[in-house]
Order: sequence, then C-alpha cells, then structure tokens
Amino acid sequence: GTVGRTSAGDITISEVFSTMMWCEADGLMDLENRYFRALESATKAQLIEGALVLAGDDVRLRFERG
Repeated sequence: GTVGRTSAGDITISEVFSTMMWCEADGLMDLENRYFRALESATKAQLIEGALVLAGDDVRLRFERG
C-alpha cells in the first residue's frame, strides 16, 4: 500500500492489499475488505493518549500497543 500526505496536511492511504489466500471462516473476508476500505477512508492521524487514531468522514480506527 501507499501512505502519503496532502498539501492540506491530510493523510492518504491507498492501494491496501493482502495475500490472495482465502479465509474460510464465515465473514472473515468481508471483515478484511471493510477494514481495508476503512484504512483508505482515513484522512487524519493523531496520537491520543498514546494510541494512534486514524479518522475520516465515517471512520475512526484506534490502534494501541499490546
């Protein structure tokens, strides 16, 4: 995939991909596709309370250390 920044300071995430291995669990492929679309919809990145938060018009993803 590709990560970039626009002249306005927004982020761009595009061309997200994975291997073509089929997931047999019900709904797992759909979940993966929705996750990739959510990543590609993100336009803002912030660190909030030690977590990376990616957000866009209809998406908010929060990543925390495990």
